Amino acid sequence: MQCFQIRLRLFPAILALGLALPAMAAEPFGVWITSDGESRMKISACGADKLCGILVGFSEPNDASGPKRDAANADPALRQRPLMGVPVLLGLTRKGELWQGKMYNPEDGKTYDGSFSLKSPTTAEIRGCVAAIFCQSEKLVRQ
Repeated sequence: MQCFQIRLRLFPAILALGLALPAMAAEPFGVWITSDGESRMKISACGADKLCGILVGFSEPNDASGPKRDAANADPALRQRPLMGVPVLLGLTRKGELWQGKMYNPEDGKTYDGSFSLKSPTTAEIRGCVAAIFCQSEKLVRQ
């Protein structure tokens, strides 16, 4: 009988833990891989309730001259910095199911309005737009 009472007392704690796990899995934090597998981005909290992402890996980290650089950056002073560690999600804020804000695209060196959204615990989408009319999306998979 005593064993049964202990189990009953533990049941609410076990139930609460079970309910908390799906919520934790649905957080955007972690390492995400682009659908083409070419790059990895680490997403973490930054500032008060903001989301940031930096580049942390590439399928081909080097080009002919060595480590890939931020060569297309609009700021000439930043064109020699390595792409590894470059911020790409720039303090996105949560708006319902989306995280919205500015995103940097190292392929063209421009910053766009964009969003990050979870599609499932293991898939997400980033979307960058010019003038909210011309948009491009990229699927991500959690590593």
